[in-house]
Amino acid sequence: MENVWKVIQEFFALGGWAMWAIGGCSVLGGALFLERFFFLWGEHRFLRKVLGRWRDSRLSPDFLEEEKRHFSRFPRWFENLLGAGLREGQFLSSEALREYLEQFRFGALHSWEKGLGFLGTLARTTPLLGLLGTVLGMIQIFQKLPSSGGGNFDLLAQGIWKALFTTAAGLSVAIPLVLAQAFLLSRVDSLEEDFRELLRLVWMRTVRNSRKALSEEEA
Repeated sequence: MENVWKVIQEFFALGGWAMWAIGGCSVLGGALFLERFFFLWGEHRFLRKVLGRWRDSRLSPDFLEEEKRHFSRFPRWFENLLGAGLREGQFLSSEALREYLEQFRFGALHSWEKGLGFLGTLARTTPLLGLLGTVLGMIQIFQKLPSSGGGNFDLLAQGIWKALFTTAAGLSVAIPLVLAQAFLLSRVDSLEEDFRELLRLVWMRTVRNSRKALSEEEA
C-alpha cells in the first residue's frame, strides 16, 4: 500500500499542483457521472413501468389511489402529477390542461439535467488546467536554462516532456467527461420523450373523463 501511494505521489509530482487539480476533477466528474447514471436509470425504469400500467388503465380517482399504494417510492414529479396535477386538471379546458401539464415536464426535466452542466464545466476546465500546467512548466524550464549554460539539451528535453505531461493528463480526463455528458444527455432526451408520451396519455384520459362527467350531468 505504501508503494502504491509513493507511485501516486511521484506521478502527481511530475505535473505539480495542476496534476492534483486535474486528479480532483477526474474524481469529482467520475462520482457525478455514476450518481447521475444510476439516478437516470432508476427514473427510466420507473417511467417505463408507469407507461406500461397507464396505457391500459382508466385515470379515475380510485385508480390514482391504487397507484400511490402500488409504488411505495416514487419521484417528486410523479407525486405532483398524481396529486395536484390530475386533481386540478379535471376543471381545466383541454388547451389549458395541455399547458398545465407542460409545467410538470419542465419540473421533471430540471431534476434529470441537474449536475450535467457542472459535468460539462469539468470537461472544459481540465484541458485548460493541463495547458496552464504546461505553460508554467515551460516558464520554469526557460528560467533555469541560462544558469545551466544554455546548451544542456538533455535538461531541456526532460523539462519539456514533464511540462507536456499535464496537457496529456488534462485531455485524458476531459475526453471521457465529454463522452459521459453526451451519454447522460441522450438518456435525458429518451426520458423526456417517454414523459411526453405520458403527458399525452394523461391529457387524453383526463379530457375524456371530464367530457364523460359533463355529459352525465347534462343528462
